[in-house]
Amino acid sequence: MLRYRFFLSKLNHLREISGSFLVFYLVSILTISPAFSQGLTGFLERSSNSQSTLSPSDLDSSSSKRRLGGSSELQDYLSYSSTPSSFGRTKPSLIYQVHVLGEVEMPGTYQVSPSMRVTDAILMAGGIKENGSRRFVKLNKQGQGANQILDLFAYYTLGEIGQNPYLQDNNVIFVGLRKNVVEIQGPVRRPGVYELRQEHTLKDLVELAGGFSVGLNQEESLKVIRYGKGKDKKVIDVTSEIAELRQFSLKEGDVVIVPHKFLSKNQFDYRLRRLPNDNIYYPGSENKVFVIGGVKSPGAFPFNQYYSLQQYLTLAGGTTVMAKKRKIHLVRVDGESIKAKDGEFKGVVNPGDTIVVPERSVPTTFYLSLLPTIASLGLSSVALFR
Repeated sequence: MLRYRFFLSKLNHLREISGSFLVFYLVSILTISPAFSQGLTGFLERSSNSQSTLSPSDLDSSSSKRRLGGSSELQDYLSYSSTPSSFGRTKPSLIYQVHVLGEVEMPGTYQVSPSMRVTDAILMAGGIKENGSRRFVKLNKQGQGANQILDLFAYYTLGEIGQNPYLQDNNVIFVGLRKNVVEIQGPVRRPGVYELRQEHTLKDLVELAGGFSVGLNQEESLKVIRYGKGKDKKVIDVTSEIAELRQFSLKEGDVVIVPHKFLSKNQFDYRLRRLPNDNIYYPGSENKVFVIGGVKSPGAFPFNQYYSLQQYLTLAGGTTVMAKKRKIHLVRVDGESIKAKDGEFKGVVNPGDTIVVPERSVPTTFYLSLLPTIASLGLSSVALFR
């Protein structure tokens, strides 16, 4: 009991020096940590053996320091609770607020530390959407004038750390939509869709894609598929020579096909299902084509804008022996029926259309199989009546 009364008298003196917050902190530590409690109890016992009372001025005297076991010992006990390894706590660090906006999954305001970079804040916002730009990310630093345009592709792929700076308080990160987009496929080390920033030529695009891989067929030309203002398509041949690649200028939406050695004997129509940085939507209730009746595998098949009626019949396994090929017809969604004799149809098959192949009730081969039997019966009857 005397020990705790003496401890309370010491706390009164410490309140005058460090304030009530330190007293509350020491009491909380005393109740939480047994090791600290035992150490502080021994510390007070040594002090009580030397002198029963202390005045505030004694704390500053050299003699009081000796009675308390030395100034370093006192500082160790008073600083115990601020050591990060004591209870897993660290001193409050500096916190910034940054705004991540635009084409990210969860735009908003986030708290970050000074050691975090632009990409860290973007990851906190859920990352960049598929249609978001990675080469034209705007960073606005309050009070520093114009926006800084960052190239995160250069940071991730080329290791340019300057394109991913540290964050400052109240920074605004804006991710816009992708622009100047082209695509390259085939034997390159990094095929895919790319934004062009300062790149303009086919050589620049090949370098962005990591260069040609070992499958490049140098005897054939690269194919650049380009659509004009209308639906007309151009397929432009460009050799793999460096000089020609450097002279060929790209346009947004270009698709570059690099020839492969294994495909040198094959022919392709270069009809694309989609364009880079584009979206194709079928404004209908169905995006399938139905084939029913006298086919081997009737069912629904995915719509392809390039497929003809005959190709859909092929997808269904072709017609059966029961099929009435001359009666094939196409039924539109609105109920219109169009004849397609023998599968010949010059029109366009639309999503939701149904190709109907009527069937015979009895196949022709059945009748043909009966002819030998009928003939033999006829001959037998003639023989009987002679």
